[in-house]
Amino acid sequence: MLASAFLASTLAVLALPQGDDAIPVPSQLDRVTIYSGQAMAERVFLVEAGEPGAMTVRVGPLPMTADRESFQTRVQGASAVLQGLEVRQRTGELAQSERDQLRLRIAALRDEQRALVAEREAITAGQGMLQAVMSSVGQDGLTGYTGMTLDNVFDFVTRQSAALDGRLQAYEQNRQKIEVQIRDLEQQLGGRASAARPYQEVDLNLFFQSAGTAEVRLLYLVSGASWEPVYDLRLDPDLTGVDVGLVGRIYQQTDEDWEGVQVMLSTAQPQLGLDPPDLPRRWARVFEPARSRRGLVSASAAPSEDLAALESLGYLDEDGMADKRAELGREAAFVAAPVASVQDFGLSQQFALPERVDLVSGTQPRQFRLVDVPLEVRPERYIVPSLSQQAYLRAEVTSEAAAPLLPGVARIFLGPDYLGESSFPLLRQGDSTTLNLGIDPNLIVEYEVVLDQREEPGLFSSELSHTHWYEARLKLSAAAREPVEVLIEEVLPVPQDDRIKISPYKMHAGALASEQDMEDRAEKGVWRWRMNLRPGQETAMRWGFVAKFNEKLTPVIDD
Repeated sequence: MLASAFLASTLAVLALPQGDDAIPVPSQLDRVTIYSGQAMAERVFLVEAGEPGAMTVRVGPLPMTADRESFQTRVQGASAVLQGLEVRQRTGELAQSERDQLRLRIAALRDEQRALVAEREAITAGQGMLQAVMSSVGQDGLTGYTGMTLDNVFDFVTRQSAALDGRLQAYEQNRQKIEVQIRDLEQQLGGRASAARPYQEVDLNLFFQSAGTAEVRLLYLVSGASWEPVYDLRLDPDLTGVDVGLVGRIYQQTDEDWEGVQVMLSTAQPQLGLDPPDLPRRWARVFEPARSRRGLVSASAAPSEDLAALESLGYLDEDGMADKRAELGREAAFVAAPVASVQDFGLSQQFALPERVDLVSGTQPRQFRLVDVPLEVRPERYIVPSLSQQAYLRAEVTSEAAAPLLPGVARIFLGPDYLGESSFPLLRQGDSTTLNLGIDPNLIVEYEVVLDQREEPGLFSSELSHTHWYEARLKLSAAAREPVEVLIEEVLPVPQDDRIKISPYKMHAGALASEQDMEDRAEKGVWRWRMNLRPGQETAMRWGFVAKFNEKLTPVIDD
């Protein structure tokens, strides 16, 4: 149920109307479910009837971004029945009540400013007290500080100084935040006070079967809102662990400010429609070069784009949280930080932000941490000696989450350093992807051509052979903190002509031979090896191939 304060502010005690005039009722935006490109907004208001009968109430103004075909209602209490709904479009100035709300918000922020002034004065007084203590000890020693040593006084001053610095930093942050909010609200008030703009209103025809109060929820789709997943991926410097957080980045351009709303982020895609595509009729014809049409002709009907009515997924009660501030010098009570909740509906997931938030239309995107993502990480160094003498640091990450991970941007940190952005594909449980993390300067790679030899055909032969043999030397610096695993890849040419024969030559032992490795070797000529190197260890490997062809041919090896 709604809080008593909200009841007082939104309850409309209405007499039965005379004629067909609609009675305006105040409403409050309660919950918003955001999809990709649109959102489902849910407004709530109360209507009271003193006796049974018909009543028409009006809700507005509502933004023009609201889809007029998507409005739906839920009525609870007082045996009230919805008998009709009509959406109207109007043009007019911002309602006086809305301007009053902006002024009230500005006044409340001014009160917070005055409270901050008192906080700044308290911080200044505390700093002056500590300075007086230090001056007193410097001039008179520990006179007046019975039972205390210089270490005691120093520890006391250090702790109190740190506490005051923390309060000063919080004060500056709050002061700047309030100033920005006041400036934005004043711009809204000045910009909206006299500007006429189009908006929508909804008239609801209710019939009360008995006297009482009805709670009405009005739901509608609005465009201009979306969200996207962003991953913060933090790897330990030695790549032994990884911390991944899923962040929701919200865009709000609906022309409707969301104040104190419960925000839900859904992976459902209502814009795709619910109907499967119709089966096409396919025609085959003879190729006619003189005509512009070529190949097979396909004729298919476009899938239905109609939006289905979306059902609300229930109201989440907001968990209360007590403000536990301990006195100075006492240990503060532990209060767990609120976290987002997630529901898996099989075909989609829905994330609920832990607290109600304000999202003003037209502002920069806001980001909210949603959940921690369990990932398994396998670090390795990757080299292709014939192409680069650099060892590339990368990590194979495997999802251990029960629900699929959404595709999105991944911001990668290695220890305290920001490496840049990569991208996550869609990952189901057990799926893996590789993240490239830059160059490892501790692994030195040297490459050399060992043999490049051409053998002419014999007396009774027209076939010549050309042998290529290469060597790579790997050395892990003694400064490396631990052993590393190295993946080496090289590519042998794959013949595109039966008159050319390619065969491996003195390949380094231990080439990987899994089913995938063997398939890549046969189709792409890719050979792979894995090695483990200890700090200070050096090793070498060789590989090559022999090309045989008729002496009259001139084979070309290219990428």
